[in-house]
Amino acid sequence: QMHVMSNRLFALSRSLRPTRLFLSIRLNACALRALSQEAPLQNLAAESEEKEFSPKIRQLVDDIGQLTLLEAADLNQLLKKTFNISDMPLSMAAMPANAQEQAEQKPVEEEKTEFEVKLMGFADGKKAKVIKEIKAMIEGINLVEAKKLVESTPQSIKKGVGKEEADEVKNILETAGATVEIV
Repeated sequence: QMHVMSNRLFALSRSLRPTRLFLSIRLNACALRALSQEAPLQNLAAESEEKEFSPKIRQLVDDIGQLTLLEAADLNQLLKKTFNISDMPLSMAAMPANAQEQAEQKPVEEEKTEFEVKLMGFADGKKAKVIKEIKAMIEGINLVEAKKLVESTPQSIKKGVGKEEADEVKNILETAGATVEIV
């Protein structure tokens, strides 16, 4: 269990930005020490034979592993003060660097391709013209159904149409005296 946790924590620490890597290594060491309830933590990087670390770095990691929780908190505070590192939410700290940058960027809005034309109302005295235009526009609708549709506004006239067709329907209905909205 400890070996699996060690691998997961080490992978997480490698995905963080270099300025936060040091803090994540200490968090990993504290978590593993709490799990093992044994002597101070051994070098986590020993599992990775890919890269040779300098003796200075190895000694630094060993020294950090020897710190108590209070000493680690003091070290954390001093590092934040010295390097002007601001606190960030834990969920943001655990995100890989490229995902963090993507989260900070504004999402690109997708261009809408399908629209809905809604009849919102009609001008006084223009009801008959609007009913005729609705009847002509919607296939399979009779005069009574067109009248009920116009009288029960707001109503959807066309759904899933392109921008050009939606604009055309809007212009025709507005010319007849209707108030139309494209959604």
